Amino acid sequence: MRLGPDTASTPTARHTLTASASPSTLPKVSTATTCVLLYGTHVDGAMADAADIVTRFVANPDLSTVTVAELGTTISSLEEAASTADSKLIPYIEATEGPLRDFKAALEGKGAKTVQFTDFKAASFELLNDCKPYL
Repeated sequence: MRLGPDTASTPTARHTLTASASPSTLPKVSTATTCVLLYGTHVDGAMADAADIVTRFVANPDLSTVTVAELGTTISSLEEAASTADSKLIPYIEATEGPLRDFKAALEGKGAKTVQFTDFKAASFELLNDCKPYL
């Protein structure tokens, strides 16, 4: 099975940058702390992992380049960061999670055969711009 990056004419689920964040009972943290959670202290955090997954797949659109476990770990790390994130960053974090979830479902044989990474890319750039002073 092969997935085509950004080739779906009718995506099954659209993840937008205007997603509403659901309220959380966990205390919110600063933008700086959120950025460290996302990128790590040595650019080894969940966003770096997510970007690596997408980059590898786009360079070689073959399912063997990514594992379900790798996607699951990355998605969980992004969800964890979003649960306490600065509220202005939550929509962007959620927009990066969506395509990764779609990709994981496709790997598990439960989803569409195409995954859109357009929102992932846009949200990643927004996060990088917001986090740049803290990296």
